[in-house]
This record gives sequence, C-alpha cells and structure tokens, in this order.
Amino acid sequence: MAYGFDVMELNWDFKIGPFEAGPILKSTGWVGGTWVKLATATSKPDGEGMTVSMKLEKGDDTSSIGFLLRGNLEGTDLHTSYNSGVTGPVTLCQQGLFMFKYYEDVPYTLNQILYISTNGLLTNAPTGPNSRSCGFCTGLPADNNNYLGASIVFP
Repeated sequence: MAYGFDVMELNWDFKIGPFEAGPILKSTGWVGGTWVKLATATSKPDGEGMTVSMKLEKGDDTSSIGFLLRGNLEGTDLHTSYNSGVTGPVTLCQQGLFMFKYYEDVPYTLNQILYISTNGLLTNAPTGPNSRSCGFCTGLPADNNNYLGASIVFP
C-alpha cells in the first residue's frame, strides 16, 4: 500500500505557525518535508497588540529553522497552499516522529544521524562544514513504501 502524503506525522506533534510561503516558494512550489528559513519577519500595531507576518523560503544545510508539514499541492491541511503561485498559511515542524516521501537518495541505516542537505531535504551525511543535524533515522525506505522514517529533534 502506497501512502499519499509528502510527510506523515506519527506521534505527538510540535507544529508552529502559521507562516506564509515567500515569493520563490510561491513561484516554484514545494513538497512537504522541505526545510525552510525565514525570508522576512515584519510587525505592525494592531489595536492593543501586534500583527506579525513571517514569510519562508527554501532553507539549506546551515540556515534552516524547520520543515514544512505539507506541500503546496496537498489539500489535506488548513495550513497549506494548493497550487504554486497561490499561497495560504503553512505549518512548520521542528520535533516529532515523521515519515518523509522526499529526501536525498542515499542509503540509510536505522539510528543514523540525519542532516539537512544544501537542497533543503533530509540526508545522512553533512554536506558542508557547518551542516546542522536534525534528528535520526527511525525507518528505512525499503521497509516503508519508500518513505524515510525520522525522529526530528531540531534545533
């Protein structure tokens, strides 16, 4: 049985947001599991409080702050956009147990430390001298319909 999600959440979650996809993500689209960075963060007075707007763009091995739970073509979550070029709020995740459909195509082993690649995807080796680790492997693609299991413990 094949799964139909970019990222499947398997346990208690730690989701933050909503954020908004920035102009590059809007124009190119994205898949769930893409690691992202802050592009802009602005605020303005709103009565007695403040309204904050934060936009995200694709991250890399040194600048990422979390990954997107759903891709822009998945209509399964209120915190997603349905088409490239159009966006709504997006959900950012930093902790939990997940199954990723998109990741760097390398061999993985259970308990292996995972990193963020320069492409903004999970990988099993640092891609640069300052690459950040983000979790460890909890499921092999060969055993899970080509999904990579990961326990994300970031930052």
